[in-house]
Amino acid sequence: MGVVEVGTCRRPMRGESVCGDAWLHLEGANSCFLAVVDGLGHGPAAFEAATLATEHLRREVASRVRSVDLGATLQSLHHALRSTRGVVAGLATIHRPTEELAFAGIGNIEAQIIGSAAMQVLSHPGILGDGRRLHPVVHHVPFQVGWLLILHSDGLAPGPYPPVARGLPCTRIAQLLLDQLGRDDDDALVVVARLPGEV
Repeated sequence: MGVVEVGTCRRPMRGESVCGDAWLHLEGANSCFLAVVDGLGHGPAAFEAATLATEHLRREVASRVRSVDLGATLQSLHHALRSTRGVVAGLATIHRPTEELAFAGIGNIEAQIIGSAAMQVLSHPGILGDGRRLHPVVHHVPFQVGWLLILHSDGLAPGPYPPVARGLPCTRIAQLLLDQLGRDDDDALVVVARLPGEV
């Protein structure tokens, strides 16, 4: 088993053959990196922007998962996507030895931690690739064994999550959330992560 258990579920907007939402999961040195990317709009142009974003992130982060600077990585991505329609994105790192999570997002990517209580971690407004100045903020919060990190695009309807059993596999939780909250008028992606171990 890896540093974290990760489950994902996504689907394109009704009538589209490709999904403009993408994700990335990298591991190294007792740490993991997660990204959720939403290409603006839908269809092939959104798919292309999201694909370019995840490819850039893989090149930037693969060799330094433990020490990645999320704010600087968002700035680098912002510059790399200037020839595309743009994306919004949420980036997270989880460091197992210290049970700490860092998160930084630009645009309407939702990040919620479900532990002893539910806690939302906020993204900053903006669009990656539009050329305007970015102001990413990196949040550092506890993330204990058994807690859930839920990342998703705006293809899920706003509002509280339906009750889910935290002991279910992460892939099953992602599927349940998408089934219950997914919108037909947009691409949708859910990523669920958990530190495995005895609670």
